[in-house]
Amino acid sequence: VNLRTQQDLRLKVVATDLALGTTEIKRVKLQGSGSGASHTLMANVTLPKDRLSLQLQGRLKPASWQGQLQQLTLATATAGHWQLQAPAALTLSATEAQLAPSCLQHTRSVKFCTELSWRQAANSKVVIELSKLPLNIIQGLLPEEAVLTGTVNGKIAATLRSNGVIQADALIKLSRGAFKTYLSEQPKEFAFDDS
Repeated sequence: VNLRTQQDLRLKVVATDLALGTTEIKRVKLQGSGSGASHTLMANVTLPKDRLSLQLQGRLKPASWQGQLQQLTLATATAGHWQLQAPAALTLSATEAQLAPSCLQHTRSVKFCTELSWRQAANSKVVIELSKLPLNIIQGLLPEEAVLTGTVNGKIAATLRSNGVIQADALIKLSRGAFKTYLSEQPKEFAFDDS
């Protein structure tokens, strides 16, 4: 496929029963249409309990791809259903990647937002904001009998300087909640509050 021409491009790839390390991937489907100057790319990934779909729209430039992350949907057994709140500008090349502020929304008030700016020869930055993210989102990582309640709000900003030094700032606030588990076959509860 010659991506430098204005001719129509068509892409369709389907792969099934894949493994990436210990992760089983049931199906991957990639589709694309348009031309180098204006095209749409879609990807759907299905795992045994999770699904991811995304859509990109953009164009090829001499040394980069510029466009938008149009849609992103993530459905997981442990974290529930997440959807991109609004399209976000995206630039990709061999020497940089930039994603404008974008938010995945779980419910009306639960959001996970991020912004990324990576440059091979300059400072890179990532910003993550959490809004009422339920702590039980990590339930799958806890022992089966454990229960975690509460939410977290916060902002994490990290900069990777061109000399390799990482600088990070974080502000995390937990709501009232608890971690319940069994120790020596006895129920235990470790409560925390939002003070």
